[in-house]
Amino acid sequence: MKIKYVFLSMLACGMLAACSNDEVAEGSNTTNLDGGEAYIKVRIAMSDGAASRATSDGGYDNGSEDEQAIKSIRFAFYDNVGKFVALGREVGETEVNPTTPDQNVEGLAEAVVALELAEDAEMPTQVVAFVNATPTINVNYSDAYKLESNTIGDATNGFVMTSSTYWDNGEKIATAVTPGDFYETEAMATTAENPVTIYVERLAAKVKVNEATSLSDNIEDLQDSEGNVLKFNLVGYALTGLNTTEYYLKHLQDWSALSWTWNNSTDHRSFWAEDPNYTSMPDGKGLNFVSYEDVVKNNKGVQYCMENTLTANLYDTDNFQACTSVLVVGTYTVTNTSGESVTEADGTFYMYGGKVYSETGLKNQLANNGLVYTRTGSDTSEDPYKYTSADPSAYTLVRVSGTNEVTLSLTQSATTYYTPDEDGTGYVEITDYTTFNATLAKQVGGAEKYNGGKAYFTVPIEHLAASGDGHIGVVRNHSYVLTLESIKGLGDGVYEPTEDIIPVPPTNKYYVGATLNILSWHVVNQSVNL
Repeated sequence: MKIKYVFLSMLACGMLAACSNDEVAEGSNTTNLDGGEAYIKVRIAMSDGAASRATSDGGYDNGSEDEQAIKSIRFAFYDNVGKFVALGREVGETEVNPTTPDQNVEGLAEAVVALELAEDAEMPTQVVAFVNATPTINVNYSDAYKLESNTIGDATNGFVMTSSTYWDNGEKIATAVTPGDFYETEAMATTAENPVTIYVERLAAKVKVNEATSLSDNIEDLQDSEGNVLKFNLVGYALTGLNTTEYYLKHLQDWSALSWTWNNSTDHRSFWAEDPNYTSMPDGKGLNFVSYEDVVKNNKGVQYCMENTLTANLYDTDNFQACTSVLVVGTYTVTNTSGESVTEADGTFYMYGGKVYSETGLKNQLANNGLVYTRTGSDTSEDPYKYTSADPSAYTLVRVSGTNEVTLSLTQSATTYYTPDEDGTGYVEITDYTTFNATLAKQVGGAEKYNGGKAYFTVPIEHLAASGDGHIGVVRNHSYVLTLESIKGLGDGVYEPTEDIIPVPPTNKYYVGATLNILSWHVVNQSVNL
């Protein structure tokens, strides 16, 4: 094989949002090469982050050196119908030079790429870049487009980046190349003055949580129906509801009917995406959730996650499980009007009917249920039967499956228990404890457990749209800045600190106030009042 060189100058932009499927020149596949290696000079342009809604669109934010670092670059070349033509020889660690801030591109890197071409191979007309990534890419474009990644990279190995995607009379990803971009020697490619510019974007979304300076003054003490005071102590926050896979190449649809600006073809970027479970994940399947203890151990101001987008019909007040959220955790202390603790020694308490109970207090309350009795007497005129409500010690508090609540269960023992008959004129012996306890649980309901006083709030991350598609979700190469402004309501109780917390929608208690911004990384700002 002969060797030809293509000087591809790739513009490596730490947080760009789109790489274009530029129009290929008419007839550009008519040129055949005589085999060997071709060289092309590329410039990699990194876009900075993107912005999101909530309180404001924060514009762009340049990435750090770690977020921009290029450890390796691989290139796949195609003809004008997407047939795979050649791989570029892998380029190793490449210096990224920061650019003058322009609200779009944050860094540039250049490289000369060698292509091995078969005898009489057609000249490539399109190229796609994969930075810090190792998928099998010597496939036709239609197959490369479907490739999914289970990693976004990290600061040690480099964040995964790929050619950016935007909409311009159709989805644009691959960058156009022409015969004039290819050279027969590396030296010729190196000195080329007009390298091919490729825009790339990180697969990661970035989330930062800030505390407003006034937050400590805006954590409101609560009172239960007895005047007991609940004071919330903030412990930390972390991401939850994390996607486990993401397309290497960003997927778009024609969202021209949306009322918000989701595309910027001039900057080779877009601000919404279709992930692998965009329309088919109503119950959080495929997402990873975290526990209270996970938040305590990994409490970070900045975290990274995979893209997680969803159609509006997958997210509503009944479905917090489909979206990525910030989990805010802390503990409550509860004192009576005399300042004395009313919880268990370890801080555990229960909420039932708007009042705080200890375990003993809750059992005493629930035991007064009118369903369980003991019997004395011998059914004679001198010693008639007498029925008395069962003592609280007859019961056990048991967990309501799949929840953070407990309910009452009658414990089977040597004692015989009775319950009123159907017409309420007498009593019958309880023999089927399984059936009876189901009836008992329905009668008394559930009490929310706060193990050690631990509680959480769930804050779904908002994107750029005020409602509908694009309102909830996290998008690659966007930086979401969420500021906690206030906490003024009752959080959900934590039953077991080591169990993953699967968010449930608030009934009447969404109380975290926060502001969210998205950056360039395109920044989204969100304020939250809890």
